[in-house]
Amino acid sequence: MQFIACWSNVDPNWHMANTAYFEFAVNTRIAFFASKGFTPADFQRHGFGPVIRNDFAEYSREIGLNESFTVTMENGGLSDDGSRFRVVNSFYKEGH
Repeated sequence: MQFIACWSNVDPNWHMANTAYFEFAVNTRIAFFASKGFTPADFQRHGFGPVIRNDFAEYSREIGLNESFTVTMENGGLSDDGSRFRVVNSFYKEGH
């Protein structure tokens, strides 16, 4: 998905805040499920949804105010019974 880092996403150093990365990752995951026909309303109706057990971030470049970027989502692994899975989100600045 394509995004732009806006004022509410940056920290006092004018870089995207750590929490903003996680919020964009969540938005990407929810959009993925919706694109496969399982919307937030479906999660609510069935009384369950994706639960984040932990998050981990590794940074290589900063994203600054008003910079465009893309967030991708990949399968990082699946439990034997299919009840748990790992999602890997990557962030790419426009032109990089």
